[in-house]
Amino acid sequence: MNNLGVTYLDIGNWEEAIKYFQMALTNPVYQKPETSYASLGYALYKKGDYQAAEDTLKVALTKYPNFHYSAYVLGLVYTSLGKMDPAIEMFNKAVDIIESRWELAHLYMRTGENKKALEQFQVIAKTGDSERSKEAKKYIELLKGN
Repeated sequence: MNNLGVTYLDIGNWEEAIKYFQMALTNPVYQKPETSYASLGYALYKKGDYQAAEDTLKVALTKYPNFHYSAYVLGLVYTSLGKMDPAIEMFNKAVDIIESRWELAHLYMRTGENKKALEQFQVIAKTGDSERSKEAKKYIELLKGN
């Protein structure tokens, strides 16, 4: 059920993704419910149902506090709601996820904390030749120029 939910998520069918993630969570022998919780939260976020996404992800983080993808997605939800401080807190919990660090750097820029943004971009830039790394290097030059 989770894999089918991921497939629907990939093609942008949020309703079907939500349905299958919920079905996966009702399976008592499913080995990775934290994955379905986070994916359900992401599908709800993409659908624009921020309250349901927030509620789902809070449950996920209560049950599985070390599954950082839930914190990352909750950071996205909080950013969409304009709740910058909680978003920064969630992205900081999930800095092992490069996209979380990326979002954190951008939030720091939005809140005028350019030194903190620069620190995040510098970590991203050291990750190699990825596209994110190349983009981070451009932001570093921009921030150093200011």
